[in-house]
Amino acid sequence: MTVQLRQQALALTLIAVAGFVDAVSYLQFARIFVSFMSGNSTTFGIKIAQGDLAHLAAPAGAFAGFVAGTFVGTVIGQKAGYRHAPATLAVVAAALLAAMVLPAPSTGFAPAITALAIAMGAQNATLGKVGDSSVSLTYVTGMVARIGKGLAQLATGQPQPVRWGFFMLMWIGLIAGATLGAALQGAWGLTALILPVIVLAMLALVTAATDWRVAA
Repeated sequence: MTVQLRQQALALTLIAVAGFVDAVSYLQFARIFVSFMSGNSTTFGIKIAQGDLAHLAAPAGAFAGFVAGTFVGTVIGQKAGYRHAPATLAVVAAALLAAMVLPAPSTGFAPAITALAIAMGAQNATLGKVGDSSVSLTYVTGMVARIGKGLAQLATGQPQPVRWGFFMLMWIGLIAGATLGAALQGAWGLTALILPVIVLAMLALVTAATDWRVAA
């Protein structure tokens, strides 16, 4: 398998994990997102306008966690170099495990929300590019925009530097993960997070083995 194919497989798996985790959070914590902050920012503004200051703690906890997770993931990337992926994936898995045991009230501040957001922030720092294309691993707004750009280039007969087909797969991956996460959250609650924890642990082992072979 080429390096680019490995990167694509990793990116598709992680975007599905993000969809899964975000769906679990959204249903468990009254519409709080943990994989991207645009929705929480809108919610934050709405709560301010409504004077509902008591419910600002949940999105604020998600903001803080996502920033902290991105910070940790970025530092790991800088310190560990090309071997950073296994370490970052281990952090993501550990944060998800923490979310399963931390207090998780359905309204107000929930430490579990912050732990989930830490996981997603760190995950987003795992892989910045697939080939020469920048990717995000927890949200797809930019990639959906590039799908539109690629289709426009196709329709007008222009060159297609935008790999819109891969971005389409990323979008589908997020939806598939969210679908599975929503289904399992209804039956298991936060315990459903054990599935992405297992997936992340396997990815950490596979990427570590790959890095070891490359170094050898």
